[in-house]
Amino acid sequence: MNRHIADDTTREWKLSDERGLTLLELLVVMAIIAIVAGFALFGFDSARANLLLTNSARELSSHLESARLDSIRRRALPQAANVTFTASNTYTINMDFDGNGTIAVSEARVITLPAGMTVTSPSSFPATITFDWRGRTAGQTITMQNPHSETSGLVVTASGDISSDTTVTAPAANTNLNVNTTVTPTSNINSSL
Repeated sequence: MNRHIADDTTREWKLSDERGLTLLELLVVMAIIAIVAGFALFGFDSARANLLLTNSARELSSHLESARLDSIRRRALPQAANVTFTASNTYTINMDFDGNGTIAVSEARVITLPAGMTVTSPSSFPATITFDWRGRTAGQTITMQNPHSETSGLVVTASGDISSDTTVTAPAANTNLNVNTTVTPTSNINSSL
């Protein structure tokens, strides 16, 4: 058996023998990648906005709790600590930051929410949440909204407790209870006790 080995320099190449991608296949793959990347970018933008909303709500909750504790610590004398919503994207914290026992105007800290974040409730400004010497306040619900119209709420109860995205409610009363109120004595009870 004679074998003939072809030399690479003498071998003829045919286009039909080529392996690879055609221009059309390449364009289809690139279009699919662009569509998937677009969805991913939209998902990242939505996740980023949701994260900003969550962080802003947590920061506000922390500031409210700090103001409450400051009023309790100082027994709200001579002035109670408070948080005032001055606009839909800013609020001011008035409390004893330097620890000298009083609240000076120069101690007020103005917090600006990240771009696109707004406070939608309370709806009229200025709105103030003031904590008394026991840390109590008038009940208030604060709602924040991000650019994607997602909302996060904080509830400040009359006792001063702060919770996020939750409203504590009592369970509904069940009026259809069948309670046996008749007690029947048995003979096994020891009467000598």
